Amino acid sequence: STVSEGAAQGYRRLTANYADVNVLHDALTGQRFQSFVFDSLPGAQEWQRNMAWMVATALSAGKAAVVELPTMREVEDLMHMLRNYGLKPFAPAPTGGWMGDVAVLNAETMPAADRYRTYLAVALGQVKVVIGTRAVMYAPVEGPALFAILEDAAYQNMDGMMPYPQARGVMRLRAKSHGGVFVAMANARTPQSQWENTGPGTVETPVSGYSTAIHPLASPLKDATPWVRWLNRDELARLADPSIGARVPHTAVRVLSKALESGPVLLSIPQDNVSETLSCAKCHRQVRCAKCSGPLQLPADRRDSTPRCRWCGAAAINWKCPGCGHERMRVVRVGAAGTAAELAGLFRGVPVVLSSKTQGLVRDVACQPMIVIATPGFEPRVRPVSAEQGSAGHEYRAVAVLDAWTSLYALGVDARLDTLTAWMRAVSLCAPRSRGGQALILGETDPAIAQSLMLWDSRILAAKDLEERVETGMPPAVAAACVWGRRDAVMTLMQRIGALGGDWTACGELPGMLGPVPIAQPDTVDARELEATADRVKAVIRVPQSRRAELAARLHRETSRHVASREPGELRFRVDPKDLI
Repeated sequence: STVSEGAAQGYRRLTANYADVNVLHDALTGQRFQSFVFDSLPGAQEWQRNMAWMVATALSAGKAAVVELPTMREVEDLMHMLRNYGLKPFAPAPTGGWMGDVAVLNAETMPAADRYRTYLAVALGQVKVVIGTRAVMYAPVEGPALFAILEDAAYQNMDGMMPYPQARGVMRLRAKSHGGVFVAMANARTPQSQWENTGPGTVETPVSGYSTAIHPLASPLKDATPWVRWLNRDELARLADPSIGARVPHTAVRVLSKALESGPVLLSIPQDNVSETLSCAKCHRQVRCAKCSGPLQLPADRRDSTPRCRWCGAAAINWKCPGCGHERMRVVRVGAAGTAAELAGLFRGVPVVLSSKTQGLVRDVACQPMIVIATPGFEPRVRPVSAEQGSAGHEYRAVAVLDAWTSLYALGVDARLDTLTAWMRAVSLCAPRSRGGQALILGETDPAIAQSLMLWDSRILAAKDLEERVETGMPPAVAAACVWGRRDAVMTLMQRIGALGGDWTACGELPGMLGPVPIAQPDTVDARELEATADRVKAVIRVPQSRRAELAARLHRETSRHVASREPGELRFRVDPKDLI
C-alpha cells in the first residue's frame, strides 16, 4: 500500500517535469518489452527519485526490478531513497532470520556467506528488487522485470574478465528475453542511446534497437538548472577581466566568494594523474591522423621522433595543421597537482576539503561555507546541518569546473562524452538558479560540450558525436571489435575471419581493419608469460551493425580454435568496448 501510494505521488511529479512519462508508466505496468532512454533533470537527489519511482511502480505491478549502478556510493544513495517508499534492505532481522524487500549484491562490502544468502533469496523469489554494481546484471529474476542502468557509459560497466560483457548490452538483452522494460538513465546521453532514439538509422541487434526518450520539459528544466557560464578567453575579454589566462580569473573569484557566504562551493578538477598529448604549436588544436582521424602520439621510447596514430599506427610525415596550416607540434602535459594550495591562497581563511583517489574519498560535507576540491566521481555529498535547510541543505551554492582546456586533449572515442558526464554530475549537485546557484566552466573547451552543459541538453553533443562516428566508422554506426595479443596470432585471426583478403576487407567505403598498433605488456605479466605476450599488438575490425552477431560468432570460433589447437601466443577479443582505440 505504501509503495503504491508513493508510486502514484511520484508519477504526478514526473508527469509535471518530463515528457512521455505515461509511455514509461504503461510499459512498467504492462506485459511487453519496451526500451527507454531517460535524460534526468539536474538536482542533488533527482536521479535517485526517478529511479526509485520506477522500482516502486514495477513492484506495485507485481514485477521484479534489477538496477545496475556504477559504484557503491550510488547504491547507498538509491537505497536511502527506496526507504522513503517503505522498502527495507534484505538483512538479518532482530527476531532471527533474514528479512527485507531490497537485495544489495556486491562483492566489495559483503562477506561471501551473506552474498550467497542474498543471491539465493533473489533466485527463490523472496526478494523482488535487486540493486548493485556490475555483476547485478546476472541477478536471477524471472518474468517481465524492470532492468535499469545508471550512467551506461561509465567504465565500471565494462567487465574486465572474459568474455568481456558490457552491462548495458546484457541488461537490454535480458529485458527483451523476459518481455520486460529496459531503461538507460544518465545525465549525459551516450551516442548509443542517441542512435537508438533517432529512428531511421537504427538497426535491431540482440543488444540494441529503438528506444523511446524521456526528456525534461522546458519550463521545469529552466527552473531546476543553475545559471551556467562559460568563462573562456572571449567571454573574459568581453567582461574586461584583467586576469585572462589565469587558472581562476577574477570574475570566478567574485562569484565563488559570494557563494561562500551562504554555503559550500565545489571545484571540479581533472584526474590527479598526468597525461601527455600532441597539439598544434600555433592554434593549439589537437593533432589528428590524416588517414583515420585518430589522435597522434610520440613513441614511448622516443628513439623515433615521428608521431604515430594511436588508432591505425600510420606515421604522420609532413604533417600540417588543417586549421591554421602550421607545421610544428608541441607536447601538452595535463595534471592537477597543487590545486588545494593554490586555492587556499585565493580564498584565505576558508576551510579547504580535498576528495580524490590519491587523497581519499570524502563521503559528505556539512552545508556550511567551505571549498571542496574533487576529481570526477569523488564529489562529496552535502549534508544538511539543520532541518530548516530542507532541499537546500543537500546542494552546493556554486560549482566551478577548473582546467576545462584539458578536455581538448583527452584521448579515446568517448573522451567528450566522459567530459560532459563528469561536468554534468558535478553541476547536478548545485543549487538551481531560483536559489542563486551558479556553475562556471573555466577555460577553453569544445563548444558542443559547453553548450550541452549550459542548456542542460546532452542531445547536442550526442548528435554531433553520432554524426562524426558515422563519418569515421566508429560504433554505434558500425559494429567493431578490438583484437589483441601476439602479432602473428592477431594477423592469423584477422585472415581467418575475412579481414585480410576476405569478405570483411572493407566496411562500406571504409577499411574493415585498423592497425595493428603496438601495445604495452600487461601490468601483471611474469617471466612465464613474456614469450606469449612478446611483440604485443592491437587491431580493430569493423563490420555493418546488421552483421554484429556474425562478427561475434566468427571471433569466438577462431579464438576457440587458437586455444584448442594450442597455437602459440596470446589472443583475445572484445566486441564494442569502451576503450576501442
